[in-house]
Order: sequence, then structure tokens, then C-alpha cells
Amino acid sequence: MYMKTNKIIRLQRKPYVLGVTGNFGVGKSFIGNVLRSQGVPVIDTDDIVNDLLKTKNSVTRHIVKEFGKKAISTQPERYFINKQYLGKVVFASQSKRNKLESIIHPGVYKQLENFRALHKKSDIVAELVPLLFECDLDANYHETWCVICSRKEQVNRLKQKGFSVSEIKSRIKAQMPQSKKAKLADYVIDNSKSKNETKQQVCTRLDLIKSFLV
Repeated sequence: MYMKTNKIIRLQRKPYVLGVTGNFGVGKSFIGNVLRSQGVPVIDTDDIVNDLLKTKNSVTRHIVKEFGKKAISTQPERYFINKQYLGKVVFASQSKRNKLESIIHPGVYKQLENFRALHKKSDIVAELVPLLFECDLDANYHETWCVICSRKEQVNRLKQKGFSVSEIKSRIKAQMPQSKKAKLADYVIDNSKSKNETKQQVCTRLDLIKSFLV
């Protein structure tokens, strides 16, 4: 855990918005759960995307038009879009990944706007955004956090979720290096060890923010 600076950005208006990022499998969801346990409203852009892909809508119709009928799930009762197929396609091609992001991101940004409006009276809110730095979104946050963990731990966690070694390698390779994200972030949380140690890192920084917002 380390901070580039202890400076707290003074609010012009509520809420103080935290942007939490990190690569595939490092444990962003756990950080989100810790923040929720401390009374901070949290939204996860992965959840937004999952909700979009579940049903037939303007976004998923656009995806099928761009990526073909193979992008339609064989289990439409669960997801309209075949996430596994789509993942293999876009993580093998930067141009296709950019195309998918151009289709999905406007809907995601709209949901983030709605989230902030809903919690406009909260002191602090947090948004979990895997592509925060890749999409140059850091200016939208009072403070950015980067969750990191060891490569060994990252791979083990992803294997437990059912990803193959080849899928893990391709996804890690396609993302901005963890070290670069850590340098860009205001605050870095090392999630390599115990959950209690990780929780302590979150709570330490959160308490400092709260002390400045009183």
C-alpha cells in the first residue's frame, strides 16, 4: 500500500468520487465489498456490462451485427450474448476490442451518471472501472485507486474461476501493465496477502478521506 500524495481534493460538491481500477483477477470486487461494508455506495462497471449482455437490447443487437450470430448465446435464458466467444474474439484483436468498447461504453457511462445522481447526497461513492486509465477517465475522479496482486496469485484466482491458462495469458497481455496502472493511480492497494490486510489498507485510506470531509 502506498500513496503518491496525501493530498485530499477539496470538494466543490458532493460526493467525493473514488475510481477503483486494476487488472483482470486482482480482486477489485473484494475492494468494492469492503467499501460497501464501510457504508460507501459502490457501482461496478463489470456488473453494468453483464446486465447489458443479458437481454436483447440496442447494445446487444449492435454487437451481433458487428460480430455475427456466433455472438448470440446458446443459453439465452441466462445471457443473450455469448460472453465466452466474445471474450476470445476481442482479446485476440485490439481493433475488435476497440469496436466492442465503442458499442458498450456509452451505456456504461450513462449508468455511472445515474449512479452519481442517485447518491448526490453521499459524502463518498466508489466506481469500479477496470479500464479507467485505458479510457483516460482519471479526470472524472477526485482520487484513483489501483488494486494489485502478485502474478502467481492472479493466475491462481482466475484458474479457480474456470479460465484456461491460454485465456488468462491472452487477457493479461491485452491489458495495460499492472505496474503502469499503479504509477498512474493516487493510491495502491496490494491484495496479494490476507483479506484482513487488504481490508486494513482500504479502511486506513477511507478514514483519512473522511477526516478531511468532516
